[in-house]
Amino acid sequence: MRRVVFLSSPHQTPHPFFQQPNPMAVLHADIERLIAATGLESTIIRPGMLASNSLAWWAPAIRADEAVRWPYGAAETAPVDDRDIAAVAARTLHQDGYAGGDYVLRAPNR
Repeated sequence: MRRVVFLSSPHQTPHPFFQQPNPMAVLHADIERLIAATGLESTIIRPGMLASNSLAWWAPAIRADEAVRWPYGAAETAPVDDRDIAAVAARTLHQDGYAGGDYVLRAPNR
């Protein structure tokens, strides 16, 4: 059996961050259409911001004990740990029951 798991973006969600003009969202939507046209079993996973990105974006401000700036003031975000994304991708690729799924991944509420 041939199966595809695509790490996309939540560009189809109403979240303000993902509704901004974004060439990556357009690219992801195009790739999703191409995958659908193949007829292969596929699953789309859509994490929001990857936690590893915060190392470059937020770590300097945190280390300097400064405010963390976010360009979308009204848009809340909860970065998802890259290891959690990898675990979801592995499960949807290797276990049955996820074909045709479209999953938005969010960080757990604490």
